[in-house]
Amino acid sequence: MKALSQIKYLLHNINFFILLCLLLNSCGSDQEQQRLELIDNQIAWFNEGQPTFPKEVRCSWISKDDKERISITGFTGSEGIMLLIYPEYSNIKGEYKMEGENSIMLNKKEGGQLAVFLSGACKPVTGKVVITEHDKKNNTVSGYFEGNLCPKGKFILHKNTSIRGGAFKKVKYLK
Repeated sequence: MKALSQIKYLLHNINFFILLCLLLNSCGSDQEQQRLELIDNQIAWFNEGQPTFPKEVRCSWISKDDKERISITGFTGSEGIMLLIYPEYSNIKGEYKMEGENSIMLNKKEGGQLAVFLSGACKPVTGKVVITEHDKKNNTVSGYFEGNLCPKGKFILHKNTSIRGGAFKKVKYLK
């Protein structure tokens, strides 16, 4: 009788473990669905679960006062995003936390008006841009980004927003 009770207990735990695995796998599938398939010279991101694919992408690499600055911008009409990165080395691959001069800025229509959201307006500041590829021969960069963004200026009455699953692929820059 005691052995039967132990078997029931074991079967119960196995069922629980299987159910937990199925739930975790289903969550993992949702995240995989949020991966963006990009073509060369494209940037896109998720905001409030919706993907945005801009019509136009610009990237510039500016050297000024012994400082390097990379600006990646995507426009969708009046809305758009800008990633601003100040690399410290000639090998720019790596992670850039949104602190100091590094930032993510989003212009988006909310409540019928264009609002400005900035990573640096949040307290504490979160987010990152990761450059995974830098092709010096073809002047392109690839990577991904995410972060919490807070309203700036006269838009402070809007709620905070976040960028998830952002990516850019072989974005051509001018130097």
